[in-house]
Amino acid sequence: MTTSQPSASASGTVGVPPGRAPDPAGTDRGRWWRRRTDRLALSVWAGSRVVMLAISLAALASQNGTSWLNLWQRWDWDRYLTIAEYGYTSGKGPAYDTNIVAFFPGYPVLLRTVHLVVRDWVVSGLLISLVAGAVACVALARLTEFEWRARRAASGGETAGGEPGRAAVTAVLLLVAAPAAVFLAAGYTESLFLALAIPAWLAGRQRRWVLACVLTALACTVRIDGAFEAAGLAVMFLVGRPRARDWARSPAFALPLAAVVGYFAYLRDITGDGLAWFHAEAQGWSRRLTNPVTAFRTSWDNAFGSGYRSGGGGFGRGGGAGGHRFGGGPGGRVHRNPGGFPGAGAGGGGQATGTGPQTGGTGPGTGLSHSVGGSGGTAPAGSGGTFSAFSGGRLGGVGSFDPWPFRLDILAVAAGLAFIGWAAFRRRWAELVYVGIAVVSLATSTFYMSVAREALLWWPPLIAFALWLSGRRWLTGLVLAGSGVVMVGITWLFLTGSWAG
Repeated sequence: MTTSQPSASASGTVGVPPGRAPDPAGTDRGRWWRRRTDRLALSVWAGSRVVMLAISLAALASQNGTSWLNLWQRWDWDRYLTIAEYGYTSGKGPAYDTNIVAFFPGYPVLLRTVHLVVRDWVVSGLLISLVAGAVACVALARLTEFEWRARRAASGGETAGGEPGRAAVTAVLLLVAAPAAVFLAAGYTESLFLALAIPAWLAGRQRRWVLACVLTALACTVRIDGAFEAAGLAVMFLVGRPRARDWARSPAFALPLAAVVGYFAYLRDITGDGLAWFHAEAQGWSRRLTNPVTAFRTSWDNAFGSGYRSGGGGFGRGGGAGGHRFGGGPGGRVHRNPGGFPGAGAGGGGQATGTGPQTGGTGPGTGLSHSVGGSGGTAPAGSGGTFSAFSGGRLGGVGSFDPWPFRLDILAVAAGLAFIGWAAFRRRWAELVYVGIAVVSLATSTFYMSVAREALLWWPPLIAFALWLSGRRWLTGLVLAGSGVVMVGITWLFLTGSWAG
């Protein structure tokens, strides 16, 4: 037994000595249906879908005059649907607005492709998330197993705690029980991104650089996070002491860059603005570069202060110019709403919650609004005026839940920063770069928003936590139970139109 392996820190990843790549499958080789870990991962995913279905049926029973498919037509889904149906330039569609360019084209293109066979748009979106989620879970289990064996190899063959299969299943359980796991089921991009990005990372750990870069380029068409992963893979490549054959494959690293630059060039062609994506993020979601102290103070005030702040552009069906998902005003201006959640912004119709009928915003389209806690209705197309996405300082009729999304986002940022510190201490540079860019970009925005949802994409800390939990059954059960309770609550809020993440 060798005991003089180079340290794990030299590799910049999780415990692989330079120039070596441990067998990711160990003795459990074979096709996926023959691999026990793959079958367990798929079983966990299937079981989690049963739980999600049960929650959705309960949510459906609590609402009158709607259908099960309507439960899933929330917020960003309408923008993805608009792009899939009409593209970026037609100006048509019920959710059309200038900030729609903030959404990358990969998911809408796949949605339109699936719709050629499955003629219902919502079903198409749900199927994409279902299949992509299964792929992501299998890839996550394999990557976790790989890292477990890498840690064992780096320690000179000593047991890394627990067993690889258990650690892999724990990682998948942590993912499907994550607080914002409802977005893995809805017609959103999270499942599709993970189905591309995790296999890309695993390919990089196996030094299969061309495959890693091709998959990352595809991930770059789905979310900007693909660019963060590309940076992490580049660091993985450089600190892994690349050999001549690795350098021969290094031109593949231009593929992710080409995917992002290509989309930005397309936006410049249709809008005349080479920074249209950044401007859409700023105008639609108030995501502007901000002093991290100021961003934290604003987020803290949102979570624990007497008033709440927000700003940005419209959302949902009928979401014309102006109006934030939390009810802020046009152009990303910040509004105070003492004693309650922001809700008195001008413009921007969309998914409205509150009491009584709602009127849509100024944008073209159907002006359809979903109302929770009151009598909903369909607003006339183009009917102007103001509306409050939240009524009486309450978030979609759930009362004191108002500040909790912000509190959850603060916890998610804190967890991300803790992982950055841990990764720096352990000199795991690739993981640090990928997660670090994501965390820093969110922590230096106007205020923390959708961080818990973004955390679904941070598989490196999830795997590290799963490896640490391996062999600690009682603690694993406690963690999963606590996270699962929060997940059920957030899923209920999403399905009842009360929380967008």
